[in-house]
Amino acid sequence: MFGDQKRSSKKELRVRVRSILSQFEEGELVRKSELVSNNLHELFSGNSTLDKIIPLEEEGVFFGGFAPLKDEPNWLICLEELLKGRIAFPGLDKSGNMLFYKANTSDLGLTKVFGAPVLTPPSGNLIVCPKFVLVPGLAFGENGSRLGRGKGFYDKYLEGFSGLKIGVCFSEQMFEKLPMEPNDVFVDYVVTDKSIYGPREKN
Repeated sequence: MFGDQKRSSKKELRVRVRSILSQFEEGELVRKSELVSNNLHELFSGNSTLDKIIPLEEEGVFFGGFAPLKDEPNWLICLEELLKGRIAFPGLDKSGNMLFYKANTSDLGLTKVFGAPVLTPPSGNLIVCPKFVLVPGLAFGENGSRLGRGKGFYDKYLEGFSGLKIGVCFSEQMFEKLPMEPNDVFVDYVVTDKSIYGPREKN
């Protein structure tokens, strides 16, 4: 598929997924978020494969999270206690590069540094390099392909990231695979309210 066709497909898919998300009622979002968070808890606390790759209790292991938008899973519901003191949230430095800053949820403040209102950490907080990054997205493929919101912040950050990339979304946002361009980054796992998708062939 040529580049302009891929971009057209992505645009159409974003419209389609946003339409699906807009139909969720608040109670359904909370219920599905609890299931997403529970599956993440299972992945972090009960998966020996992950523990062999990166010991979860190792000192200095930080988890890169994100402050969910209203149509994104609240992944922290079952995880805030487990990860207490080890969570980092994305922000931008003075050059516009995305970095992760150690922070509690109570530290976060509403800003528009990412182009839309989102909760971000104070820029003076400690900058850390997470071992795991939870990656939001409008859609994911079973092969780890991802469709972001079009700004490219995560693709740029993840291009040089050597830890584990874990996509987080609702089951309605999953597809077999998605159109990917050279600068798009695959994730290692995708966690939804129904399933945990492990590493797959990225084709």
